[in-house]
Amino acid sequence: MELKRETAMTAPATRSPTSPAMPRLLRPKLAAAYLDVTEAHLLQLARDGIVPCVRLGRRVLFSETALRDFVESGGKAFAGGWRKQMTPGSNT
Repeated sequence: MELKRETAMTAPATRSPTSPAMPRLLRPKLAAAYLDVTEAHLLQLARDGIVPCVRLGRRVLFSETALRDFVESGGKAFAGGWRKQMTPGSNT
């Protein structure tokens, strides 16, 4: 006897044609693969405000459409050029 369970992943999505689609949120591992950087580097860029992200508590997620727009617009540079500007009093 086999039980069938429907999950959110297998159930068909039912949205009305007039409601806007929810943006897909990516975990750091998948977003890093999309941008071809390491996960640690992506999270550092998100902390620095370079890459757009969504924070839900301690979780950091990345909107697929925001990342696509970020790449298509040419990205964003560090303030001051290719070298990250250090704030006064910081050792990093």
